[in-house]
Amino acid sequence: MKITLIVDIEVTSEQETAVIVNPDGFISDHIDIKGIEKNNYSIIFVNTDLMPYNAYDFSKGMVDWLNRLKIFQLEDICNFTYAQIKESQIRDVKKESSHDYRGFMPKLIDAMKKQNLKFKDIGIENLISFRELELSNRAINCFEYNGIFYMYMQDIAFFTRENISHLRNMGEKTQREIEEVMLKCGIGYKTDE
Repeated sequence: MKITLIVDIEVTSEQETAVIVNPDGFISDHIDIKGIEKNNYSIIFVNTDLMPYNAYDFSKGMVDWLNRLKIFQLEDICNFTYAQIKESQIRDVKKESSHDYRGFMPKLIDAMKKQNLKFKDIGIENLISFRELELSNRAINCFEYNGIFYMYMQDIAFFTRENISHLRNMGEKTQREIEEVMLKCGIGYKTDE
């Protein structure tokens, strides 16, 4: 039987990061819970100023990624543009193949929706999901086959036309289909630098 602990505590600013990064460790170090083994309870914080990452099922790799961006509370995401977060994700995917960065953005977006948060430049409701569009399975499979796991049409803006055309199995017909959808959505390729 698992017990849910409802925790309403005041913490100092020095303790806040410890609570957010490792709430289980903080609770076991600072609150005396007698008779309950650590694996037999889960924690829910009542204090909404503290949004511990484990409440959203973020992996350690994802927490490390957010911490590298200096995002210690979910609300900190509001100081970043969608492009800053996405570029960081793309950069880290190339550097660290051990973490599953593909799943980070969907989890982050879901957590932001629950807290009604938005990026500095765009609201979650304005992101255009591939699943909302009438893209063929071939187009989506082409991206996934090449290790590019897009969630939103806005993500294509991080690549040039040439980058997309060189993807394996990206034929002219598929590229035209994608470009037609981009045109309808008002999204363009990244310009060559």
